Amino acid sequence: MSDSPPGSIRPPLAWEVGTGALLLVTAGSGVLVVLSVALGLAVQDYLGSDADMSPVLTWLYENPDRAYGIDALGLILTFASIVGFFVWRYRTRALLRRYDLDPVSLTRHPGVVTWGVATFMAYCCAGGLMEPGTYDSVDGMVGLLQIVVFSGVLRLVGLAGLMIAIWQIRRRVHLSLGAYFPPAFMPPSPYAATTPPYTAAPPYTALPPYTATAPYPATPPPYAAVPTPPVTPLTPADGDLPVADDDFWHRVRQAAADTELALLETSGPGLHRWVLIPAGRNQDAVRESLTDQDAVRESLTDQDAVRESLADLDAVRASLADLDAVRASLAPGAAITVFTEPPVRRETNGHRPPEAAEYHGLLESAVTGALRHQPVGPRTLLSFLDRAETGGRWALYPIGDPNALTARMP
Repeated sequence: MSDSPPGSIRPPLAWEVGTGALLLVTAGSGVLVVLSVALGLAVQDYLGSDADMSPVLTWLYENPDRAYGIDALGLILTFASIVGFFVWRYRTRALLRRYDLDPVSLTRHPGVVTWGVATFMAYCCAGGLMEPGTYDSVDGMVGLLQIVVFSGVLRLVGLAGLMIAIWQIRRRVHLSLGAYFPPAFMPPSPYAATTPPYTAAPPYTALPPYTATAPYPATPPPYAAVPTPPVTPLTPADGDLPVADDDFWHRVRQAAADTELALLETSGPGLHRWVLIPAGRNQDAVRESLTDQDAVRESLTDQDAVRESLADLDAVRASLADLDAVRASLAPGAAITVFTEPPVRRETNGHRPPEAAEYHGLLESAVTGALRHQPVGPRTLLSFLDRAETGGRWALYPIGDPNALTARMP
């Protein structure tokens, strides 16, 4: 269940999992405290009356190791809830601080104060269990059990306040992130206006009585083969993507004149692959200036200028060879999209991507340099930014970007 507005950004999945784990640990600690209080009341009732020992007390008396194990588990869960809460609050404040939200006021809650005071009082009361002579008489044991029950009640009050505080802080985080990223990331469905309204089915009417039909023929009629329509190749006239011809790659070379660009190859539903188009110099200008190398050598007296111009030509040839290698690596019939914004390595704090329903996410490994594609939506945007913070270059490209160059491989 989410408290975020419909279509707004959700907190990272790791933070949600940590919140759920902290709630489970706190609830488990509360269950063991309830069990401890119930056992204390049962033993107190047994010592104050002449009744026989109940089956539960008999089992605990005969299996003291199990009782010690339950106590140890309760201490572990208590320690885990204390440490887990402070770690969770630190991560929550770091998440809020990343988007310029007030981390202190959003994580402050009276339930946290109640939990701290009640836990401190409970362990102060438990200090009376260590006084000498407590276990020498029945009255001393009854007083001991009263302290145990009262300490358990205080712990229960504190754990209830802590669970309420965690849930309320979680709700504040959802609402704050939903206000930071408006719900424009999820536009209404284009099919909502064309879907006809629901109409009730007509009332049931009885079928007419069965009448016998003519018998089936002894031999079926001969099978008539259905002609298969010829397969027509994909052309731009079909209303689909244009074919990636030489003119398309010429425009790609012009767009990648100064920086690397990302090319997305889509060979099927969910089959995406990123390819980087290498940056090249202004190839057309170099070609025009170096059409006749012999004339350039004769007209230029500065040999350094000649060497520099020839180096430019070598760079053009290398970039053309790299682009030809990219074209050769693409699958036939695959849809390709070249985005005009290069992937870069930048800070993710406070980053707001352009408004879109979904994105193509590009992540580069900081170790191997491998490129990874990830579909990004409102629920996975912050998780993507968390992974991008520790990686190399990254980018978020809106699906259906009007500035992108799209085509289909022949």
